[in-house]
Amino acid sequence: MAMVVFPFKHAILRRLGCVLLLAAVAAPETLLGQVNGSGVFIDPEKGRQDWRVDFNVTGNQIESIITNWGSVGNGNGSINQAGVWPRGTGHGHIHEMTGIVVSRVQDAQGQDVILVSDGYGASSDAADIDPFTNVRWKYQPVPGYFNREADNPEIANSRNPDSWPASWPDRGPEWDGAWNGYFGLNQFNADQEVFYVMDDLSNTEYTYYPVEGQTDGGLGLQVRVRLFQWSQALAKDIIFMQYEVSNIGDQTYTTDLRDKPIIFGGYTDVNPSGSGASDDAAGFDSDVDIVWGWSGTGQGTWPQFRDIAPGYVGWKFLESPGITGDLIDNDADGLVDESRDNDAGEFVFGPCGRYSEPKEHWSGDEDCDWNPLLDDVGTDGIGPDQDGYPGPDADGTEGNGRPDQGEPNFGRLDNDESDQVGLTSFYGPSFGTVDIHNEETIWPNIQPGFFDEPIQQQNQIWIFGSGPFSLPPDRTQRFSTSFVFGANEIAMFRSAQVAQRIFDSDYRFATPPRQPRLRAIPGDGRVTLIWDDLAEFSRDPIYGTDFQGYRILKSTDPQFT
Repeated sequence: MAMVVFPFKHAILRRLGCVLLLAAVAAPETLLGQVNGSGVFIDPEKGRQDWRVDFNVTGNQIESIITNWGSVGNGNGSINQAGVWPRGTGHGHIHEMTGIVVSRVQDAQGQDVILVSDGYGASSDAADIDPFTNVRWKYQPVPGYFNREADNPEIANSRNPDSWPASWPDRGPEWDGAWNGYFGLNQFNADQEVFYVMDDLSNTEYTYYPVEGQTDGGLGLQVRVRLFQWSQALAKDIIFMQYEVSNIGDQTYTTDLRDKPIIFGGYTDVNPSGSGASDDAAGFDSDVDIVWGWSGTGQGTWPQFRDIAPGYVGWKFLESPGITGDLIDNDADGLVDESRDNDAGEFVFGPCGRYSEPKEHWSGDEDCDWNPLLDDVGTDGIGPDQDGYPGPDADGTEGNGRPDQGEPNFGRLDNDESDQVGLTSFYGPSFGTVDIHNEETIWPNIQPGFFDEPIQQQNQIWIFGSGPFSLPPDRTQRFSTSFVFGANEIAMFRSAQVAQRIFDSDYRFATPPRQPRLRAIPGDGRVTLIWDDLAEFSRDPIYGTDFQGYRILKSTDPQFT
């Protein structure tokens, strides 16, 4: 326990609204439910509209309200809370964005219909609401993945243990009271990580039933979503978003545009100059898998911080579906037909990795980067030299000499082991001309190979896609994306390049010590700060235990700008 006392005059404290920030300084299972064929947990619960909550991410220079029904931004909320950059300016660059999954299927009457699974909620009308149940035909959050009993419920996030449920539906009891991290039990690689699960079963607009014998709607998808932010200098203008899309129904979706094709993408009301501005401009680059926008006049419409230029905002695919059986190097990384779903395979000697150098390796580790000395920590992702180590894995995977799902640099945690198709379409029409509530207008504009040069100097929306891809029952496809910002086009593309490098390194790079939990106790003419020693024992994934000391900052500005 550490303590410091600040002398304050109460009148000054009230008048200036002084804000205190404490930061640590670094030196130079067993699952309770079903796991599908891709090794992803499938929750037996269905999404429920009454479990909807939102949260404001503030892990770096990007701040934004997000929802647990699949949107970045909330069209029914404040227009200055979505995609704000730089943080604290109120310069909202995104009205609302949602990941979408689109397919053309046949309904119960044999008619072709277009289904769009999305979390877009900007419209308050009844266009996408069941008139009998008042449930929106949208993604709904699966219960149990945040603390609903908290005073102010919010999406489960790594910074706030009060947001975590007492037990996680997808984890065993050893995870109770611990963070359900992407990198493992109580693993805090990112400065801020957010996690929720949703499904599309409440979309009963059409008589298409993906689960045999049931009246559930949608495409029969359950989606696990994580967002990551790092405050590290190179990553401070990036927010990462990862989607694991699982087919929990009985229908088979294919790459054949004539037979239940399925495409992943995004629908975004983007505001490079501010809400309602009519000078939006946009571009795309299918080689870099990115779309981006800027102010055509170079002027923002925000009333505050007018001296800060609008800058550039981009949306980039980091990982798209992998095609594992066509004997083609789809992502031009030197590896053919990689997969993140396979097991260790056989211990062999032969060529592996992008340079095809022969060496001993497990055949399932296609890029040969799994290191038994460092990575053989078991399926819970945590080893003896890491914070919060609970002991050896009960399933015997820790130290067994072979890679297992859940370990670093293998399978779902090895981002290079996927043969990706990338960005396959982009359209930037005028706002209001292609409405997500009218599914028939989405389908032709998200077809593979449809790249339309957007008309500039107008209020735009973005529609972009990746696919089609294969998604049979009991399988998962993964999509990793990012929003990137920069003061100009060069800086934005630099952020995009950094985002790709971070992703290709499995998100593992030097991180600061864990942020202490701070309490401020007012006194007579003073404020006493008390914090715990969590930072002093935290471990960096690259440099190990590297805590050096604390830095205490005092500011009259809540955002420390």
